[in-house]
Amino acid sequence: MEKLIPIRVVEDHTGLKKSSLYKRIRKGTFPSPVKLGTASRWLRSEVDDWISRQITHAGKQVHLSAPALPSEGGQFDAEC
Repeated sequence: MEKLIPIRVVEDHTGLKKSSLYKRIRKGTFPSPVKLGTASRWLRSEVDDWISRQITHAGKQVHLSAPALPSEGGQFDAEC
């Protein structure tokens, strides 16, 4: 099942601030959120893929493991 994550988790995981993320979304260089009413959530897999592409583009080899992203409550997922 696909996991949806809020902006604060995206900020923590990418190291980018909300304004920078939305600027990249407008440019088409960062995944767009899924709108749930007035809330915005990102597909965890798309954020992880974006990070992996940035690492590859920088010429680095890093493997991102699924548990690296905290769940919406701020706790790390134990099931992954």
